[in-house]
Amino acid sequence: MDIYLTNLKTNDRLQFPMLPTEISVKKGNQFASYTILQKGEVKIPSGTQLDSFSWSGILPGKKRRNDPYIRAWQSPKAIYNWITNLKAKGGKPVKARLLITETPINCDVYLSVFQATPTGGYG
Repeated sequence: MDIYLTNLKTNDRLQFPMLPTEISVKKGNQFASYTILQKGEVKIPSGTQLDSFSWSGILPGKKRRNDPYIRAWQSPKAIYNWITNLKAKGGKPVKARLLITETPINCDVYLSVFQATPTGGYG
């Protein structure tokens, strides 16, 4: 399995260097809720919610770039800069394509939340 994120504006492609232990996929439906006297609450389907994909991962440092589990190493700083370029430019976020091989996930997405936490000092 590999995870790719492609900036659809520039066609630049990022392959994540390490796979996460799990990827969360959230799909849901929307309902309109009404209260009918003497009947109670009634819910009527009214569409679908946006799909959401999330995971936590590690961006390995230079000392780990040749480890056998590293897919395509890039410096954490370069990956951080690449991902932050997907943030809204002039109020409009940049569309990207998320592809996770060996899964049915291949869809256009917008970056909602990206949180980086530098930790350790082990490369």
